[in-house]
Amino acid sequence: MSGPLTFNPLCYVCVKALPLLRRLNLSYCNVRNCLSVVLDGVRQRLVYVNLKDTRLNEDDLFFLAAWRTLAGLRELNLSCNDLQHLDQVVIAMLERMPYITCLSISFCSLSVSSQVCT
Repeated sequence: MSGPLTFNPLCYVCVKALPLLRRLNLSYCNVRNCLSVVLDGVRQRLVYVNLKDTRLNEDDLFFLAAWRTLAGLRELNLSCNDLQHLDQVVIAMLERMPYITCLSISFCSLSVSSQVCT
């Protein structure tokens, strides 16, 4: 198999049909420009979301920052996504995540700005 997996809209139906789902791993699935399609209808109280290397773009990250389920997450993996110049969005997300115990943001090209450290 070559290249990343492409998101199949059928997966969205499957996620909605699993009422006891608490952990969602979409790592290595290409959900670029369609993260809102995947997560907007999720009604479960997820505690873990893995979005490692899912090719997230700016629109996806802004959706994630406003996503109502974000506040209940305990673990979020955003590793291996190009989040360069989106450090303020990541900070805004963290401010909405009071229960977060594990945040993975390795290989995201984030920069530490002076506003973050003050």
